[in-house]
Amino acid sequence: MRLIFYRTGAIGDIIHCLPALKFIKEKYPEASIELVSHCEPLKKVLKYYAPYIDKIFITSKKDPVSKELLKSLKEEPCDTFTYLHSNWLKAIYLNIKFFKAKLNIYKKDLDLSSRENFLTAFDPSLKPILLNERYDNNLLNSLLDYDCLKFSPNLDLEHHRGDESAEIGIWQECENAQKILNGVKPYIVIIPGVGKLRPQRAFPLERWEDFIKKLITETDLNIKILGGPDESELSLKLNVSLKLRSPTNTRIENLIGKLDLLESTQILESAMKVYACDTGLLHIASALGKDIETIYSVTSEFRTGPYSPRAKIFRSKFCKCQNLKNFHDNKISCEYLASNGLPRCTQDLGFSY
Repeated sequence: MRLIFYRTGAIGDIIHCLPALKFIKEKYPEASIELVSHCEPLKKVLKYYAPYIDKIFITSKKDPVSKELLKSLKEEPCDTFTYLHSNWLKAIYLNIKFFKAKLNIYKKDLDLSSRENFLTAFDPSLKPILLNERYDNNLLNSLLDYDCLKFSPNLDLEHHRGDESAEIGIWQECENAQKILNGVKPYIVIIPGVGKLRPQRAFPLERWEDFIKKLITETDLNIKILGGPDESELSLKLNVSLKLRSPTNTRIENLIGKLDLLESTQILESAMKVYACDTGLLHIASALGKDIETIYSVTSEFRTGPYSPRAKIFRSKFCKCQNLKNFHDNKISCEYLASNGLPRCTQDLGFSY
């Protein structure tokens, strides 16, 4: 049985659909669980950490069904096509033209978290169970299945599916992460950026700088700062304000833009604690079961997580967004932005250590 799940979007969107894929794999162990996504950087992470996904196909907006996927469908038709978006017209179009299988379509249900919603797209009968038992059940407890693939210098990737060159590439990147981690004292991770897509999710940079300076002054913690390649300006500002290029600075390592997503995930896995706002790396850290502190404002922690009992979420008592209509839709813009473009309500918040 071949089950294909179609979910585009950013890192967090893909992370939130993983519990559904794992649950379905456990229910149908002989089935081929396949994911279609736009998120190329996450492919290597999933190959390494999510063995319950048998195949991953990367597509784009211009090319919604890649040549590789189209060839695969011609060789072996799929049995079920589950479209994890609420665009019915596009789902029907894709299914008629390409997949030609039993069609399941995601229906946004604001009574459910996003990861619950993804699971009920495949099996709507699970909704009463989820609403009655919530997170006390075993349906959604595990995100990434990383326990069976814990990072190890002796890791054998033979059991991974995929082409041999991809396997070698993953192994080389794991070696790179190992070099960064070898001999390193215990450390925390700080993720000060939120990318370019939704800058209003951020926490003021000067507040991050104050927190880091306080950590250096009042603790003996080592700090690794993570972020994506599109945050070079943020990286430069941190270098200047924290004097990160000074030879006397030995406890802070700025890795923004220097690692790929798999290497960043390895860094997160070995961290003592992670501090971040609502961004992709935060949800990976949550999926890895790390201790997390995060500040939220314009997004809903119920709808978008992080889904972990070890995640501590701070929201100001003055936050107006959570009282707005359709807040769970995650499409609102805060009406109370300060001159720096960030919600004023987060200014009174801070992290602990």
